Amino acid sequence: MAKYRKTALVGGVPYSPGMEDGITPDGKPFIATLEGNMIISPTDWILTGVTGERWPIKEEIFKSTYEKVEELQK
Repeated sequence: MAKYRKTALVGGVPYSPGMEDGITPDGKPFIATLEGNMIISPTDWILTGVTGERWPIKEEIFKSTYEKVEELQK
């Protein structure tokens, strides 16, 4: 079986209050994603895709799936 790697770069930052799109009636922060509203946990990272879409990801999954890329100098 062939193996594939994602080539699109995403932006990522640790979640901090104020990054959410709203709060559920029971007080949980969420982000409106392409798949619907996703609850954010305090240790989640917030990723931004190539078209500006955002989604939360668990810290352990983020760290095992993504690696930092150095910015290109202009």
